[in-house]
Amino acid sequence: MSYLVTTDDIRWHYNVLGKGSCIFFIHGWAASMQVFSQQARYFFQNHKVVLVDLPGHGKTNWKPMTFDEVAAGIKGIADEIGVKTFSIVGSSMGGFIGLKIAQLFPGRVEKLAMIGSLPKFLKTQQRPLGLTEFEMNKLKQQLQARYPGILDIFFRSLFTLQERESEKFKWIHQFRKQEKAPERQALESFLDMLREGDLTEFAETVGIPIFFLAGRKDYICSESSLEFVKDIVPNAIVDFMEECGHFPFLIKSEEFNEKVEKFLKA
Repeated sequence: MSYLVTTDDIRWHYNVLGKGSCIFFIHGWAASMQVFSQQARYFFQNHKVVLVDLPGHGKTNWKPMTFDEVAAGIKGIADEIGVKTFSIVGSSMGGFIGLKIAQLFPGRVEKLAMIGSLPKFLKTQQRPLGLTEFEMNKLKQQLQARYPGILDIFFRSLFTLQERESEKFKWIHQFRKQEKAPERQALESFLDMLREGDLTEFAETVGIPIFFLAGRKDYICSESSLEFVKDIVPNAIVDFMEECGHFPFLIKSEEFNEKVEKFLKA
């Protein structure tokens, strides 16, 4: 485990495993690098794997910042470990951050896998993607009134009933119990940034291979959302994992790893 202190006083917590072509794994809202433990064990055999805790999550501290600053911090980690180009696998908000890195630092990102992720998370008439403003506002209100208990309720809602009854979910529940809760201010700030964030125009012209992979029953990154993405991002590869919710890489890790590896090797 290593730390990098950037100029904005964020003490980034990250972990580097293996050798070879580099893959950054970026977790989503209210998670940590630990969600990618199954992917780390698989991919480090043939790749340099970099796991990162986002600000206010895991062991990385929090201070108010923008997505541009988050992207610059992750690019700073790549500079610190001597990696010029890398691929990104980003879950939910982590995929959005990966797209932001590709926008701000052309030539650094080779390939991007967006898992249960979108170039915009606020649903509008023009962009029928993600959650409605009512749903986002409700989550923020619940966060303010019922933190940290609401995080477990929200997390459970991201899995299907079938997934929640599986042995794998029991394992996930156990490792989450051992995790420190993300900082509430960070969660509220990231929600606000996701409400405002819109990378659809950049996604339409992005010049790198991009893979949108989601659970078929993911209500945030829905099938209809990805149909819209397929229409506006001409070079996108879109795929689904059956009977999965928002975290297919947790429940069906072997199938997920094979799909991502195939994309990275193509």
